[in-house]
Formats: sequence, structure tokens, C-alpha cells
Amino acid sequence: MAHGSLQINKRIEYALRAVICLAELPDGHIMSFRDIAARESIPQDFLAKILRALVTHDLIFSLRGARGGYGLSRSPQQIRFLDVIEAIDGPIQINTCMDDKSKCEVHELCSMYTVWETAQDAMVGVFRSHTIGDVMRPDRVCENLIRFGEHRSKPISPAQSVTLKRGGKA
Repeated sequence: MAHGSLQINKRIEYALRAVICLAELPDGHIMSFRDIAARESIPQDFLAKILRALVTHDLIFSLRGARGGYGLSRSPQQIRFLDVIEAIDGPIQINTCMDDKSKCEVHELCSMYTVWETAQDAMVGVFRSHTIGDVMRPDRVCENLIRFGEHRSKPISPAQSVTLKRGGKA
């Protein structure tokens, strides 16, 4: 089966799946790197790079140590698809001319620029208007609540919680 060239790449898909997975944890819980990879069927080498980018862009946080793991830095309703996409791949740009018209060899004669601009604005608008909270799977949220004490989802310690509430990194 042939694949079209205007499709979401694996890095973005994996990043969105990882963030959704973390969003579905009970409040105050984190999940280990290995558990995220296993639960979402994401290759670990891909996931390590993705999680670093998400931490750098303050969409998720990481806690080190035996009880360490990853959690959301803000509520799922405050994390837009666009935030995740841009954290992984930078600004959306469907054609090189969208960044800088002068990069196009035929920009003075091109009649397609307005089509590209309209398409890009529509795509960015969709990703800006949908949040991680919009796509959380209720069955997974319930499943995680039932598993509350299991090793896959670890509660944050009181000391870690105080640090995080103050906006710091634990």
C-alpha cells in the first residue's frame, strides 16, 4: 500500500500517544519510560528522544531515581496537539515557501502560494483547537484508576509534589 507524503510522521504519532498515555494516569501519578514504551508499543530508542523534547518544551516532567518516571507538566486540557507537534518537529510548514517565499525559485511566478497558505492555516487551526484532554480514552482512565497502586503508575512523593506545585523540577 502506498503512503501519501502529507502524513504525520512516527515521531509525532509516538509523542502524542505518550502524552495521551500520561494524561490517562490518575492525578499525581507518573509512569516509567519502559512502561510507556510497552503500553503504547513505542520503540524505546524513539521514545527516549521524544520524551527529552517534551521535557525541554515543558509539556511533561521527569523524576529520576527508583521511584522516577514521567508525568504531565499541566492539565490535559492545556496541552494542544499543536504544542506536542511543534515540540517534536518545530513549526508546521507544508511547503518551504511558507517559511520564506524567497527560498522558492519560482515565487514571483507561483500561483499556488495562497493554496498552501490556506491549507497550512487550516491544519494549524485544527491542531491548535484540539487538546490532549479531548482524546483521552475513558476506558483507559478507569483502568488506570483501578490499577492505582500497581507498579505501572507510581504516586509522586509529598516532597516531589510540593516542588512540582511551585513550578520547580524535582
